[in-house]
Amino acid sequence: GGLECDLSLNNLLPVFNTRLLKAYADIDERVVTIAQACKKWAREQGHHGAQYGHLSSYAFTLMVIFYMQVRGALPCLQEWGQEFPEFYSEGARTFNVAMDEDKMSGRWQKPHPGPVVSFHDFLRFFANEFQWGEWVV
Repeated sequence: GGLECDLSLNNLLPVFNTRLLKAYADIDERVVTIAQACKKWAREQGHHGAQYGHLSSYAFTLMVIFYMQVRGALPCLQEWGQEFPEFYSEGARTFNVAMDEDKMSGRWQKPHPGPVVSFHDFLRFFANEFQWGEWVV
């Protein structure tokens, strides 16, 4: 296959989104592995691609991050934003793009032994544990 990429012009919000995803991947590389497996599975099932009315790659990646946070494998980098907001405005819309720099710089300690996370457990989590209609990713 070819190489896929997203291109954005005159829109800086994706830069903040990419920064967030990279920060999580830097904390635990399993984010990337599980997200890739998830997207591959979704493509094979015909359930991938916002242009087709399905979830986007970004949405699947956020689901993986949420799952890993629930399992204790990742911190929430955006908790800090309530106390120390950093705003970015785009037209009439304003976004809080603050992230916890301490957790990003490696000062967050993973529990030892680290939680076991996997693509199969990700599927199990969303099939059996996620409280659909109550929880929000």
